[in-house]
Amino acid sequence: MNTQGMDNQQLEVTSKQTLSFTDREIFISKYPLFGLLSRRDVRELALIAQEVRLPEGAIITKEGDIVDSVYLIVSGSAKVSREVSSPTKTETMELATLKKGDAIGLSGTGFFARRGIRTATGIAAQPIVLLAFDVIDFQRFLQRPGI
Repeated sequence: MNTQGMDNQQLEVTSKQTLSFTDREIFISKYPLFGLLSRRDVRELALIAQEVRLPEGAIITKEGDIVDSVYLIVSGSAKVSREVSSPTKTETMELATLKKGDAIGLSGTGFFARRGIRTATGIAAQPIVLLAFDVIDFQRFLQRPGI
């Protein structure tokens, strides 16, 4: 997983999981985009997911960066914002607060950033645990027959 938007000192990819593998599968299957997948396919997604822990204030994604991963929020929350410019100033506009069960970089029908560039910045509003899916692994998964 590339960590473009994340400060490497803030990132902790855990080898010790807070979710058991079974809980990970259940959590993934509850996301609308994955709800109709077979048990085998959900298992495949759980195998490619990496658990990531970040402290409050950590940058998860940065507007303008290349999309390298998509995320499901296991616990905690994130504020999503976007830079809005006028001829005289640039301001940050808050778009949403995401919570457990929400996704960063995905919608219920697929990718948010179709061009491969992040359209918003996501910052941990409190300590957060994410399931991260490397975009290349995720695209390989989506290209499998029957998906």
